[in-house]
Amino acid sequence: MTTKEHGMQLALDAQPDWADQALVAILQLAKRGIQFTSEDVLAMTGLPSGQVGQHKNNASGAIMNKAARAGWIRKVGYCTAKRKESHGAILAIWIGA
Repeated sequence: MTTKEHGMQLALDAQPDWADQALVAILQLAKRGIQFTSEDVLAMTGLPSGQVGQHKNNASGAIMNKAARAGWIRKVGYCTAKRKESHGAILAIWIGA
């Protein structure tokens, strides 16, 4: 396991209930055949930690990577975050694989 993979697993292990909900949400979005971002998943599940803050919601990126590695989704581009709290972060755009 790489250092990156280890860090992602730690983030997911810290939020196991949220991670399960997020995987269900990702699968639902992927089956629709539409493009989506992690913000769409968060709209369905809420934030992993329940609150906004630096390094409080790393599980959201980890879960998207986990779904991509499982072959459920694939990256098709990038966009700017719409949530004010994200301060214009660059997000990956995903679609069902």
